[in-house]
Amino acid sequence: MNHEEQSLKTIILDGFNKHPVLKNCTLYVDVFKNEVTLHGLVSDLSLKWLAEDYVADLLGVLSISNRIEVRRESINDESSYYSE
Repeated sequence: MNHEEQSLKTIILDGFNKHPVLKNCTLYVDVFKNEVTLHGLVSDLSLKWLAEDYVADLLGVLSISNRIEVRRESINDESSYYSE
């Protein structure tokens, strides 16, 4: 990872850590040639899109691959995972 990619990754992660909602999510970021891949786990689909929207507004981001998984708790406390 070159310096520009590392700087972009740091900006994204710092932003997630300071965001009032996203700071409570488990999110990971990969950057290669200014193409960002998001990974992690959130509790609601809206959080997945919120993370993507945040990254899309950053200068230097060429594309985003959102691989964040959404975990919803069912009534009987069994977990289900899906990715859209």
